[in-house]
Amino acid sequence: MPSLVVAVKALPSRGTAPSVWTVTAFGVEEEFILLDPAGLGPRYIAREVIGRLSAAGEHAQEEFLACQVECATSICSSLEQAAGELAQFRRELGSIAREQGAVAAATGAPFTIDATPTITEQSRYLAVAAEQGAITREHIVNGMHVHVEIPDRESGVHALNALRSWLPTIVALSGNSPFWQGDDSAFASWRTIQMRRWTTQGCPPHFADAADYAARTENLVGLGGTTDIPLIAWNARLSSKHPTLEVRASDAQLTVRHAVTIAGAVRGLVVRALADLAEGRTTGADAAPPPEVLESAVWHAARYGTRSMLVDPRTGELVAARVAVEALLAHAEPALVEEGDLEEVGSGLERLLSEGTGADAQREAYRRGGVPALASLFAESLVE
Repeated sequence: MPSLVVAVKALPSRGTAPSVWTVTAFGVEEEFILLDPAGLGPRYIAREVIGRLSAAGEHAQEEFLACQVECATSICSSLEQAAGELAQFRRELGSIAREQGAVAAATGAPFTIDATPTITEQSRYLAVAAEQGAITREHIVNGMHVHVEIPDRESGVHALNALRSWLPTIVALSGNSPFWQGDDSAFASWRTIQMRRWTTQGCPPHFADAADYAARTENLVGLGGTTDIPLIAWNARLSSKHPTLEVRASDAQLTVRHAVTIAGAVRGLVVRALADLAEGRTTGADAAPPPEVLESAVWHAARYGTRSMLVDPRTGELVAARVAVEALLAHAEPALVEEGDLEEVGSGLERLLSEGTGADAQREAYRRGGVPALASLFAESLVE
């Protein structure tokens, strides 16, 4: 099978703007779920686990459900730094969960769910649950969010536009939620399908500029379940808290290696878009597949992952998954070279294609040994 690590190709002349290619900071947020090892249903002990993580010096946060734990890296300059921080947190989380008789799982959705999940006792979460009604009864999902530094919101909107067509490929590569209510959902990312029930979801629209982004997002507040800007749940958006572009398309990743691969690919795509803007090159953002194709491509990617065809971001046509991933790597490659990430991301993408995604690993574990094997996979993969 051909390697995804291709010969390095330089971008056109970088002119007199070396600052375009300085290392771009980024950060990763991961959500984990605490499960009963016997049935892999939720254990609502996050507050106790987070207390012990904090005592151990780890920065952990509560999430929407009382069975979820969130971690966030510091502002990172390298994939190595992010990997180290994620691995350290996962080791502590796994150890503390075991002591509490639970398994900490990095999965986009648990194997089984409760009829009425326990919401974390925070006013915001309780208000969201009341507003969203029955949606929240099945909103037991975990994601990974990648924040990439942007110089300003104008540049961020440009990068967001350029990123839209690549989001379905990211969804396919990061699929890690194949099971739902004790059965195989037939999807690589059932989390992605669950998220589609929220007022805003999927690929963001194309924006003219930062003013257009601000006006149109403000217009969404008060519509449906979007009670404020942070509840806009597109797969990518400008952060309302940080000077970052936030990519939210990924399921929580089974292993640190998977997480770092996805984070590196996302950073490469954003850096490429920012460099194109700074040097006056076209990004093809205006030539992206139309919105209805992108939305269908997200569903298609969630259904089939990397085991079938994907929509080519350049043409909107179905191609072999490898072709779509090769296109992503080739597009991001000059930025990956400058960030020092080409080998790490290229080899990581190759592993996801040849060895399979988290969804593939979960299915294989369950086929091999049912719930006990799946529980072992979660425990062992947490620290890989």
